[in-house]
Amino acid sequence: MSITLLGSHFDIHTGGVDHRELHHVNEIAQSQAYLGDGQPWVRYWLHNEYLQLGGEKMAKSAGGAPRLAT
Repeated sequence: MSITLLGSHFDIHTGGVDHRELHHVNEIAQSQAYLGDGQPWVRYWLHNEYLQLGGEKMAKSAGGAPRLAT
């Protein structure tokens, strides 16, 4: 999806720290193999920590994310 929206190579990719060790490593390997041009797919990777609300991870999947009414 990112290659479709941002092009073959781009500067910054972000994600949660939980994706750093497994998901992003696989994503890099698959994307660079697909592109096959010997260049890094993404130049910089930024990983953020979780926000906490009431001592628990704020995530939609964990039920800890407040929702705003529309």
